[in-house]
Amino acid sequence: TFDRWSFSDRPGTNLTGIEVLSFIDPKNKKAYSWSGLKLEDDTLKASVRPQDNARLTIKWTTEPTTPTGNPLYEITLETSEADPVTLLRETQSHKLPTKTQSWRFKPAEVEGIEGGALRVRVVIRAYPQEGEEPITGESDEFLLVSEEVEAPTSTVFPLTRSLPDFMLERAAKTKSMPQVTRCVVEKGTGIKLELDERQRRRITLNPVLEEAQRRLLAEPNRLGCLCLTLSPEIRWRPEDLRWSPFDTELANFFNKEWWTARRKLFAESRESKGTNLVEGRELSPNLEDILLYARGYARALETILEDYKAQDSSGPQILADLLALDTIHIGHIIKGNDHHQKKLVGLLLSPLHPLRLLWHLAHEKLIKYWISTAGDKKTKAYLPKPEIALQLDGGNYPAFLAAANTMFYYLESPFFFWPLYINAQEDDPHQVAALVRWSLGLGTLETLTEGQRIATEALSARLQAYLELHPYVRTLKVDAVNCGEGQMLVRALAELDGRDAFEDQEEDSASLVTLTRGYEVRLYGPPPIHQIGAFFDDCASQRLRGQGLPQKLDRLFRPGESFLHPHLFWAKRELKDIETEDNKAPEEAHVSFINEYFRPKPALVHQTGPESPVSTFGLQVDLADNFTVEESDQAWYRTVWLPPESHVTPHPEDRRLTQTLLRLQRVIAQATASLMGGNSDQWPATKVPVGAAQFQLFSKLHENSDWVLTVDRNLGVELFDSPMAPGPLKENADRFLIDYTPLQVGSAGQQLMVSTSWVEEVGELLKTTLREMLISPTDLACGEVLRLLKSISGRLVMRVARFPWVAKEAVSLAVVREVLRGSGELEKAFLVPIDEHIPFLFPKTSRTQSSEQRRPDLLLVRPRLERKAPLEIDFMEVKYRRHRYMAYDRALWADMLEATRAGSEALRRVYFPPNPSAKLDLPLHRRQLRGLFAFYVKRAVRHGLLEPETGDEILKWLMNLAQEDVTLTINYRGFIYSPELDFDTEEDLYDEMKITLIGRGALPRYTS
Repeated sequence: TFDRWSFSDRPGTNLTGIEVLSFIDPKNKKAYSWSGLKLEDDTLKASVRPQDNARLTIKWTTEPTTPTGNPLYEITLETSEADPVTLLRETQSHKLPTKTQSWRFKPAEVEGIEGGALRVRVVIRAYPQEGEEPITGESDEFLLVSEEVEAPTSTVFPLTRSLPDFMLERAAKTKSMPQVTRCVVEKGTGIKLELDERQRRRITLNPVLEEAQRRLLAEPNRLGCLCLTLSPEIRWRPEDLRWSPFDTELANFFNKEWWTARRKLFAESRESKGTNLVEGRELSPNLEDILLYARGYARALETILEDYKAQDSSGPQILADLLALDTIHIGHIIKGNDHHQKKLVGLLLSPLHPLRLLWHLAHEKLIKYWISTAGDKKTKAYLPKPEIALQLDGGNYPAFLAAANTMFYYLESPFFFWPLYINAQEDDPHQVAALVRWSLGLGTLETLTEGQRIATEALSARLQAYLELHPYVRTLKVDAVNCGEGQMLVRALAELDGRDAFEDQEEDSASLVTLTRGYEVRLYGPPPIHQIGAFFDDCASQRLRGQGLPQKLDRLFRPGESFLHPHLFWAKRELKDIETEDNKAPEEAHVSFINEYFRPKPALVHQTGPESPVSTFGLQVDLADNFTVEESDQAWYRTVWLPPESHVTPHPEDRRLTQTLLRLQRVIAQATASLMGGNSDQWPATKVPVGAAQFQLFSKLHENSDWVLTVDRNLGVELFDSPMAPGPLKENADRFLIDYTPLQVGSAGQQLMVSTSWVEEVGELLKTTLREMLISPTDLACGEVLRLLKSISGRLVMRVARFPWVAKEAVSLAVVREVLRGSGELEKAFLVPIDEHIPFLFPKTSRTQSSEQRRPDLLLVRPRLERKAPLEIDFMEVKYRRHRYMAYDRALWADMLEATRAGSEALRRVYFPPNPSAKLDLPLHRRQLRGLFAFYVKRAVRHGLLEPETGDEILKWLMNLAQEDVTLTINYRGFIYSPELDFDTEEDLYDEMKITLIGRGALPRYTS
């Protein structure tokens, strides 16, 4: 049965269609069919295999003559009842010749099955040539509950994240403010929305969370929270929710106006037409009530904090209760010999929490401001694309919460309106999060979070890069450390396998090629061993039962050539076997994958740091990272500090929204710090320690594999890119090469780093290149060039390993970097390599725009620290020319000028437009640019190019990018290195470009 696919867990889901997919090759007279069944939106889609895990070969004719005169396939649905019930009322088929055929069935109404369930199987009959018996294949039976079968056919509503997102999507087509014409909660489907009586979308509702919000709305006169108990055996049901009232003394901290606003807001949500949930409401009409409600909540927290400082005995519990207002406490039962103890492992914040309600209001008001402003022709403003608005994910609002004797930090949002917070004392927070998702009914085959999805795509791309570099690999061996259920790794491998299949099909479209590459995965994790890689087991088990998988997963889990050569092999090991120095090393592999290995712990920090984490009118809060190195301890500290003097551009619709958001965020952080034992000068934080065990494990992985791919939201590049630090950090910087750039995946997204110990191999490549460039190929020269390149970009060095033909350009960049340092230009400026960030720095602004745009090689970013507004950027193109006459070629100079001009125009268009007020999404783009610049400022400090004090000044100045009035000065520069030039440097001018010719004399330590 398909209970695990949540058919019975989603009462009222409409069965609107079954789709059968078959891939036919008339030339070779073969048919390929895949079994599968999945619930996609409101459509049940199935693809059927004639025989389980078998490929059927039949003699086809172009126009088959069958005993019944039916089409090529006769496909029916039958039940397991004695008298089959007809479920079909319409069939559609495509004519040959096509390689892909599909049939869609619309089920007829079924009567007389009330109060029970219907077991169904799919039967496919294939007719060979005339006179032969038909071949019949049947699927396994699957379960349809009666409510699903009886539900009338309805329109499939595509998903949307929220009503404001849907309005922005609609406005992109109509160029006007959309009107909500329908909004209704449909059991088992979610909230169905309709705008302008035309476009329809659906917001997913979880039955447990829906019931939780309804219960909270029904209790406006009582303060409390709801409780759920986490268990790996039982999924939550709405009736599992338990109400936990707070101390009645807490009510005294709120005035009459606050209670009136609370009752009014809850009553309007509860009694609103169509939907009685926050997810389906427009909050803008309740602006004043929500502001009053949020301010009253902040005032109560501030009052209790004063009592707490006065050592009031009841202060801690009341403060903890107030922070947990309208939340769901997630507890876990720890069984003991004599008694059982319940531990609080997580929190789910409801959209009714004052800070969350205020954030959703500010989000809605911003989207409506964009739509109305873009609709006014006088403003000449452009409406932001719906995709850019997805950056406003509500993460880190708040960033931290506290309860009795513990702290919780934001991890992810299983649903947009319900963020999840994890106890900072948990040893395996991601296992807790996975169990919460499972308990909510989110099966293992559900989609990944946005951060996981982007990290998975990046992981697949890196695996593809490895195979391009090693085309001889026929069985890719992977050591996976702490991969949990393994969903990210499985999907990355499936994407990789599917990409290979597509490429082979393109090469030979006449037949479907069976790939010979296999995959061997060893999974290392904490006990219990059987839970490691559960996603591997689930996919294999589901395919074995004939229940079907998505096409790419089905391809990955297909059988191999024989049982001795499986297509996909995996084994499970205990992580402790390889963590310590005395035990054995991991199996040799091509690639090692380590996931979410670093464990955060609760901490308190003082309000220091040059960066402000707040942006986009207060709607976005990023965690500030600080890596500390002590004698025996290295650790990352991640926090959100909001000093009163933080300057944030106010919300364009109502500045009170920004002010109240920051006030609430600040007072919640201060309350959390107080409950952790901190004072008014301290802020809650997570500490991510890096000890000897982590260094030892990374060393083992690098010794036994070519590449190590690390995916971790707590990861910092400092672990492998701190050449000026003492001890193991410097050893790592000298020993390893890294490929790391910020992924920009949201408030709590994963980061991906590729590291390798191929330093000697890259050194040998560089020796050959240096010899061709007439530079002495000594170990000193190679080491110095490597050091210079790593100070610009670790990915640049990895590119040399992958593509040796770019080595000369890379060495030229190292030469330019040294010339700039020698001239003093890097004392208050920093370099940004362009190739690492082409889609980010120069995004396509239209579908017809070519992706192969001209661009320079480097940016030299020079903020004017003594003034507020000016920012100076040099667009720099770097070339290598073997002979002297080539370096003076005016055609070359013209080409370099064209590249720098194209780059500057693209950067201006996105980040520094001539009319900033017309680019409504400018704050979102500027936030990304500030994060990118901050990354390279910190790299320059780590490599000794910037003094730490200067680096802090630049980081502080970068906060100015939030302001529209930042002015940009652009310079065009070209650098040409030629070994036949016998001088150090020579300056020239070509049109607007300053040309710098570099000769061998500029590098006396390396040249011969």
